[in-house]
Amino acid sequence: MTPEKQVGIARRYVQALGRFWWLGLVSLLRGRMMGGTALLLLGPLLASWSARPGGADRGSRKSPWL
Repeated sequence: MTPEKQVGIARRYVQALGRFWWLGLVSLLRGRMMGGTALLLLGPLLASWSARPGGADRGSRKSPWL
């Protein structure tokens, strides 16, 4: 795997984390331990899939934090 590809994967993961971490945090604070943990762990994977070309939103949305 080339360094450029590794950087792209890392950047996509960070963007996904920024987009979904707060959903998991809110679920945890509201007492939904399983749902919150699942969102914290699976949110970045789902968002990275949807950000790929041909994914759910074709990468049209950007994280407001990045």
